[in-house]
Amino acid sequence: MFQLDAEGRLLAIDDEAKVWMRLRGAIAAMAADSSHPEPRRQQMLATLVTTLERLPPDQRRAILGSMIEQIVAGPLADRQPGTRAITRPARTPGGTETVLRGHEVVKPAAGALVIETDARGRIAAATTPHVTPPAEIAVSIRQRVDAARGLVLESRTERTTTIGTGTAARRARSVVTHRIITKVS
Repeated sequence: MFQLDAEGRLLAIDDEAKVWMRLRGAIAAMAADSSHPEPRRQQMLATLVTTLERLPPDQRRAILGSMIEQIVAGPLADRQPGTRAITRPARTPGGTETVLRGHEVVKPAAGALVIETDARGRIAAATTPHVTPPAEIAVSIRQRVDAARGLVLESRTERTTTIGTGTAARRARSVVTHRIITKVS
């Protein structure tokens, strides 16, 4: 059982060691699956297992908590319909921190709230601009929140980082989604 505060942050995990071993075991089983056609994937998973084994308890708890905190609506459930300007913290692949500016649109839809957030920002080159090109980060998030139950039913986060400009630009894009499927009995 995951114990959360009113904002949805993790306080404690019952049988934390057992939960951690199940997660680690599931990843180890994927790493040991020799029938998978991608050997590089298997090596990356094996490296991940080794890394997980070495983590201190507070980092293990943070990883476990991050899995559940993604579905707890917390303050999202209190959002009111409308559009507002927002800022979001972000970090480049090199670790430089910045603030992204954008907007958030909240609208009711089919008994839930749909929250759409778009933000972007540029990170200036470091002290040696001829060596370190500028970067742009763009984040787009769409969430469907059941305010009555306090759950994020669906979420899609797309993050695009562009380093450099013109033909020399390099772009990395990640998309993370989750969806809760309600069991009907």
